[in-house]
Amino acid sequence: MNPNYFITLVLLLLKVILRSRLEEWSLASFMGRINYEFDDKYLFQATVRADGSSRLASGNKWLIFSGFSAGWRILEESFMQNVTFLMN
Repeated sequence: MNPNYFITLVLLLLKVILRSRLEEWSLASFMGRINYEFDDKYLFQATVRADGSSRLASGNKWLIFSGFSAGWRILEESFMQNVTFLMN
């Protein structure tokens, strides 16, 4: 191996490191959730999350994500009382 090659490589790496710069950025997140249950059978949930970042485009620093779900405990219905092959 040529010793000059190694020295050149080290100098190149040092030049890249010396030319790098530090950046400061920030993140923030907020989340909220609401659970609702009706008659021990019907379940509802709504979730909202907001994420903010200084790295996002100007005017769009915050993104909002929402979700909704519903559930039904069918075994709690009167017409399912005699079903024995299913259980909670």
